[in-house]
Amino acid sequence: MDIEESKKNHEISSETQIMKDQEKVKGRVPRYASLNSLEQEKRLDMQHINRFFLEESSAYPTTISHFWLPLDTLIYEAKFNSAYCSLVNELKNTYVCWRKSRGDGNCYYRAVMCGFLLKILHPSTHISHLNHFLDILENLNCQNNYDYMIAYETTSQKLRKLAERKNADPSSIAVYKDCEKMLQDTTFDHSLIVIARLISYNTLSKRNSLIEFLKPEDIPSVLARIASMGNEAEFFEHYLLPYGLGISVRNVSLFDKIVFTTYPDEAINNSLLVSVICKLRGHYDILLHVSDMEAMNYCVSTGTYYY
Repeated sequence: MDIEESKKNHEISSETQIMKDQEKVKGRVPRYASLNSLEQEKRLDMQHINRFFLEESSAYPTTISHFWLPLDTLIYEAKFNSAYCSLVNELKNTYVCWRKSRGDGNCYYRAVMCGFLLKILHPSTHISHLNHFLDILENLNCQNNYDYMIAYETTSQKLRKLAERKNADPSSIAVYKDCEKMLQDTTFDHSLIVIARLISYNTLSKRNSLIEFLKPEDIPSVLARIASMGNEAEFFEHYLLPYGLGISVRNVSLFDKIVFTTYPDEAINNSLLVSVICKLRGHYDILLHVSDMEAMNYCVSTGTYYY
């Protein structure tokens, strides 16, 4: 959702208004007196928006952040760490926004899947990518597991309804906004994580080229790790989900320096690129590249899509 929609669900106090009232009481002319009423309204509105960004970036999400946050707000996670702040400023040359992912041991899977859905359900992305994902779901091996089958039904049904609407009107922003609301649903979020793990599980089971990296005796334990909710993806496990989705994932690691890693290594023709960021204790969040921001007609300063 964008800022305008989010405002309806939050009460935002105005320190600016308090300051103006205090200045009036003290007999001084408010510092905004030189602005006309429209300019004052815009100034106050931007202050509300900026505070809204800060509140959202500091909140602990139930799934992911409600909207894209300016990259500047990353600094507040370690604002007294000058090295970290410098890296965030350096990253602003390439990326403009981020979304926080809930840190429950599933953040890599959540960041990739949510970033993926936000991309394929946006009107700037061709419907073929969504249809391809639905085909992947249709061909998933649920291992005769009840939890997998429930997750499949939950995910597939909701996405097929959105696909029908997107097919009917590919340029509609309403489908994308409903996708954003759907990603706030904790039940759907749980199912999406289960599906992400199942895709990774099936990918490892089917791709001999990946299994070759493992000792035969290690395969059962790795598969068990992937299938277990709350176990964060590690090492080559990062490759499995993008392999299974047929996309590329750009991992931006932010520690003592910025390191860019793309999974998988080899290029996939016409693949979508989803960016995630790993920082501070190995947590993963979603990143928005400047080119994606432009394609999505998203305004960072106001948190609004222009369609």
